[in-house]
Amino acid sequence: MLRRTNSGYTLIEVIIALAIFTAMSVFCVITLNQALKQYKSVMDDGLRFWDYAKGFWLVKSFNSIFDYYISIDGRNAVPYFYCDANVISYATTAPLANEGPVIAWIIKEKSATQGYSLVYYEMPIYTGGVKDIEKLYKSGHYKDGTRAIIIDNIYKATFQVYVMDLNTAKSAWVNVYNSISGRTLPEFIALSYNGPDKRNSIIFNVRNNSRFKEPDVE
Repeated sequence: MLRRTNSGYTLIEVIIALAIFTAMSVFCVITLNQALKQYKSVMDDGLRFWDYAKGFWLVKSFNSIFDYYISIDGRNAVPYFYCDANVISYATTAPLANEGPVIAWIIKEKSATQGYSLVYYEMPIYTGGVKDIEKLYKSGHYKDGTRAIIIDNIYKATFQVYVMDLNTAKSAWVNVYNSISGRTLPEFIALSYNGPDKRNSIIFNVRNNSRFKEPDVE
């Protein structure tokens, strides 16, 4: 009668199997680390490209401010521009997503994580006057337009404009400006901000010197 035997694995076979398993594990870990490093590098490059693109576009947006005239008394008109501690609003021919001229707002808002964010909004220009623009802002309807976060997680942000006083013919930096009373577009716009790992001051040139439009003389 034949007897069935089961001798199992030898010690050498077990050691070889463990060595193969260990080598494969090390190879997988190395490959995974390399893949993660490549992914992180691609993401970092993508974020840097987006930051660069936003900066380039913002320069173009300010450089393309144009003389969108608004009536102030039914006869006289001034180019639209507004600035205070929390918002800059202007008309530009370099929109982020729309076609044609837009009214833009750059607003300091509470961040979803910490501190503040500078958020850009834009809506197409049709035939609205200053009251229509003010209504869009005060009602919050400007949020129905295109939105983009320019800078996130900052502690402080300030806006300033360098503008000429037409009464004295002297230019100065001011924190609050309204073209309805100033009757001209600013020459420069300054944006300063600081955060946990960022601090910067940027000055943008406004390539337009449109001013108060005199009434027609009959």
